[in-house]
Amino acid sequence: MKISSKKFVLIFFAIMFIVVFGKFFSILYFPDSSVPLEKGDPIIEINPDTTTEQKIFSARNGLSKMEFLLRTPGPKKGEIIEIEVADEKCQNTIKKGELKKSFISSGNLYEFKFDRILDSEGKTYCLKIKPEKKKFKFFTMDSNDSRLELQDIPGRSLAIRAVYKNESIGQDLGELNQRISQYKPWFLKHFYLDVIVILFLIISAAIVIILILA
Repeated sequence: MKISSKKFVLIFFAIMFIVVFGKFFSILYFPDSSVPLEKGDPIIEINPDTTTEQKIFSARNGLSKMEFLLRTPGPKKGEIIEIEVADEKCQNTIKKGELKKSFISSGNLYEFKFDRILDSEGKTYCLKIKPEKKKFKFFTMDSNDSRLELQDIPGRSLAIRAVYKNESIGQDLGELNQRISQYKPWFLKHFYLDVIVILFLIISAAIVIILILA
């Protein structure tokens, strides 16, 4: 059975539409807005085969990622910085993986992503950072909580921020709308913005389909 060129283009458009929005929702996370990441001094070096521990507080449920600021150059292909998320006493490992370059952010931003921790609200976690082959330099920032300070640098912590994800796409869109609304005029807030976005997508898709079929 042959597929006409118009149907082929329509199928291709539908696939690309799904891929683009699938990617958008896969990278849609919400950093803790109360913790601005800063490239502060002193910069500390973490040597290979040594482990540095850093406490971090989770303000809400759905902890899904940690963002780190590293001084350039960060880890390249084949260079691994192992990250563990453990309980507050740094004993029981909860999540484990590698630090990777952020997909959309600045050159100094790296991230450790993991499956959502459903009940993370109000809990303190212990991060264990361990490079494998070479030393890396991490920025530090002010810490107002003595529990989150680095052992050897009072008043400072590694430049780390907790990042969250909601249970559903609908909740992610709702929070995205809420965050955007803080900086927009009234006609781009709340349900007005939802209506505008939905109409824009429908009209854009309709125009593309009409042009293909014309």
